[in-house]
Amino acid sequence: MKIKITLILVECNVSSHSAAFNTIRLFLDENECIPSCHLYHPTEQDALKHLVSKHLHTDYEWLNIFVADFRKISTNECEVVYFAKMPQILGADKSGKFYTEAEMMDLKIEDYYEQLISNRGRSYF
Repeated sequence: MKIKITLILVECNVSSHSAAFNTIRLFLDENECIPSCHLYHPTEQDALKHLVSKHLHTDYEWLNIFVADFRKISTNECEVVYFAKMPQILGADKSGKFYTEAEMMDLKIEDYYEQLISNRGRSYF
């Protein structure tokens, strides 16, 4: 069975106390998708380190990453979804970019991931 590792990265502008559309931004890769890879690495942690080093100029150890959900995609593939929140850091993105909520209105994110993010609620950010 293949295991897909997905990392939802959310950047929060902690200096702003407003509920404006630019205070929370979601990271999407160069294909405008949530970053993921298959578990071809020795451990899940190695797969997450790979995703972080590929997409961010941020050290993996600095992020607080936790399991958000697990699902069976097909008969031979399952997915572990991780979630990480970080403060806004200019130039943190390397491959891909952070999108504001307003920018994401024009993009299509899979409903499953939208639901996971919205379940966190604004109070989490």
